[in-house]
Amino acid sequence: MNQSIEPGGKRHLIQLVFSVNVRKEVPELNLNEKAITGFGYFSSAAIREMDLRPDIKSFLLEGDFKSAPFIKSIWVSEKK
Repeated sequence: MNQSIEPGGKRHLIQLVFSVNVRKEVPELNLNEKAITGFGYFSSAAIREMDLRPDIKSFLLEGDFKSAPFIKSIWVSEKK
């Protein structure tokens, strides 16, 4: 689990990452689920190129999913 809180307290993001065994090659998104807008399976190379906020790329690339650490991250604002 990872969380990041906006300095003003208006937004609080929580990311949950799950390790899974794949039964189908093409996952399907439940269209009734409004909170999840997309998901997928990604290679290490693709993860390195992603703009993840909070940036948890190093955790995902380590590949040690035997434990479930809590990763606190600082808020990263978009530059306009």
